[in-house]
Amino acid sequence: MPEARFPPVLLLHGVCSTGETMGVLVEAFRARGCIVRAPTLARPLRTDVGALDGGLARLGLRSLLAEARRHAEAVTEGLGRKPLVVGHSNGALLALAIAALGEAEAVGLVAPAPPASVPGAPLWLRKMIFTRVFGTGWGTRAIRFRPRWPFVSDAPGPELSKTLCPDSGPAMLEVISPVHGGPFDPAPPLPCPAVVVAGSRDRLIPAPLTRSLARRFGAAHHTIDGAGHWLIGDEAHAHAICSALLHSCTPKGMTR
Repeated sequence: MPEARFPPVLLLHGVCSTGETMGVLVEAFRARGCIVRAPTLARPLRTDVGALDGGLARLGLRSLLAEARRHAEAVTEGLGRKPLVVGHSNGALLALAIAALGEAEAVGLVAPAPPASVPGAPLWLRKMIFTRVFGTGWGTRAIRFRPRWPFVSDAPGPELSKTLCPDSGPAMLEVISPVHGGPFDPAPPLPCPAVVVAGSRDRLIPAPLTRSLARRFGAAHHTIDGAGHWLIGDEAHAHAICSALLHSCTPKGMTR
């Protein structure tokens, strides 16, 4: 039986998101014949109950990574081929860690939160920015994505907003706090092809920052004009993401 042209795809959502948040991107990959898995990580905790009883606030990045790796392993065992692991926003840090461990055939980083070794805004400014997105005290409690000025223009649309849920503020604080080394800040080069996709109008993770990330890991960089941070929810942008990522997985398009 001939091998499928493209690898299976594992989609990893970002902060306050779910597998359903990746739905438009799921359909774009399936339209190209890909087998796709888009789990909601820590789904039992991402509820109002989890937010109120403190369970969600105890959720950390390493727990999310462990679960994401189990999904990657299940894809590999079930289909006999490592997945193309695609992470959006915070999910890109999980995807990067999985790729560095050699558990991905290729990796796609979409509007990616940068690792510590990619210089960005100072920590005090990052904290201030996310106070505008999550409210005061966000680093110690459950959070919801409710951006205020000046980030309202880059908020998810109404349909995408219906798929969002509570998330862990402490896990988000881990994302923006500069801790060098460890699973979320691997040393280059990656053992697989990598592609970074950014929106030209992303105010949370601007394109210059994503270009720095791409340079560090020798990844291809694609900018989608007119797209913001939630480019995964727009059908045209989702198809552009698929085209950029799947090109990296074909023999002529391998980018190392």
